[in-house]
Amino acid sequence: MATLTVKINSPQPNELVGDNFLVGGGVTFQGGTGETFNRLNSVTVQFGPSGSTKPATVNGLGWQCTGTVPSTVPPGSSVLITVKAAGLYRS
Repeated sequence: MATLTVKINSPQPNELVGDNFLVGGGVTFQGGTGETFNRLNSVTVQFGPSGSTKPATVNGLGWQCTGTVPSTVPPGSSVLITVKAAGLYRS
């Protein structure tokens, strides 16, 4: 079974960010015998559980997206970042 793993490289865990900040990272592919990764089709980033979801810019296996901390998040609090990725592979 093929697996596409998403990694967030920036910001680092517990790093302080401003109201608007850049999230960036990459993906890795783990496939079975004869399975090869073709391309990363799309990545979306959600800024907070009730925050906006934005499409990321994809470059090869990397991606980045700028978003805004939801107004419901108090200053100094943690922000949950959710990233979803879709790719194409061949078996």
